Amino acid sequence: MFLLLLFIAQSYGKMISVRVVERHGDRAPLRELPNVQIPDPLGELTQQGLNQLEKIGSKMREIYAENGIVPKQYDPRKFFFYTTHVDRTKMSQSAFAHGFFTSTSGPEDPDTKEPIFGTGLTPLPSHSVLPHNEYLLLSASRCKNALDAIEEGQKSDSMKQYYKDNAATLNKLFNQVGTTAEGYDITDIIDVLIYLNEHNLPFPGGMTKADFDEYMKIFDYLSVTYSPVHNKKFCDAATGMFMKKLLREVSQEVNSPPSDASSELPVFYHYHGHDWTINSVFGCLGLNNTNNPSYGSLIVIETHVDDNDQKKVYFKFKKALNVSKEAENLQLEEWTPKYCPAGKEYCDFDSFSKQWSPYWQQASDENWYKDVCGMAIKGSNTILVIILVVLAVVFALSLAGLIVLCVFYLKTKPEKIAGKEVTMQ
Repeated sequence: MFLLLLFIAQSYGKMISVRVVERHGDRAPLRELPNVQIPDPLGELTQQGLNQLEKIGSKMREIYAENGIVPKQYDPRKFFFYTTHVDRTKMSQSAFAHGFFTSTSGPEDPDTKEPIFGTGLTPLPSHSVLPHNEYLLLSASRCKNALDAIEEGQKSDSMKQYYKDNAATLNKLFNQVGTTAEGYDITDIIDVLIYLNEHNLPFPGGMTKADFDEYMKIFDYLSVTYSPVHNKKFCDAATGMFMKKLLREVSQEVNSPPSDASSELPVFYHYHGHDWTINSVFGCLGLNNTNNPSYGSLIVIETHVDDNDQKKVYFKFKKALNVSKEAENLQLEEWTPKYCPAGKEYCDFDSFSKQWSPYWQQASDENWYKDVCGMAIKGSNTILVIILVVLAVVFALSLAGLIVLCVFYLKTKPEKIAGKEVTMQ
């Protein structure tokens, strides 16, 4: 496998950069069910998830670092790590980095040559923003236009018919878990069942593995419907900011001549998000996604320049990474997005950027949020400036009024002269 990956990397030409967009590792469910015991804290990464991401990081090191494509040791100029502001994604990214960087990659004491940190690793700086401002990896659940598209799908006639056609199966599910549709969302219920299945824990209410597999088909259908990946309005809002950042960076990479400035650009980017993140990018790039991306699913975007100076973008993915069975054998698959020339295993940069140019060439992020996302960015500089200007005007008017009152008072203040009140003139 190593020799095959080495041959593929060389045949593509010179690799300029690689970006990994990944879902967090195995976690506990977000909600409990009646009569179901969850040993792990709700919503948090499990030990199994930590092991999973460390193995993925190790395999990615074999593909990209051992071949000399990216540095083996951490260099802040060459690596960029970004995660959503959630504990499970932060821990997943740390586990990934623990597997990616070997125990000899950390800083050494200049005198003893021993690792400064006992593990031999280096502290990893990871970028993130507060959840209410997370539009890079979670626009699908933040942007008004994306949420409107999801609501349209949920209220569509086809969705109503789907629930009607599967009413017997859904009622069976509710009876087995001891709840109702009014009390729990279907995806919340199956979220618990996935955890039980992955950790070899018993299903509730006499549920069998065959029942679970049947419910998973419904879950996959609903997951794709909840993120209507073929709806352009949704795709633009859900992935536009990420694609805007990607295309700006890649354009700078492929169009900058070798220089001290271009050599300082990162070569390895790692983005850690959620199923919303993967689903949105999958669908909007043109991959027919019929399954909800499982824990550890990832998308790899590589930028190459061949001997003829042609700029190419390659896309690889792994979307069904079983926690216990497949983490040891990470094998990326390739696909060509729908915006790329048919019949080619890559997408030339010009064709790829043309589709997204209306967004990534916007003069400011605020225009993108208004036109594509359907809302103003929280914490917008423009809004802040307006507020400050209004406050400054109010303060100036108040101060001017206070001065006028003081002058008027001094001119009309009565004083006593020889026991008589007189008015100052």
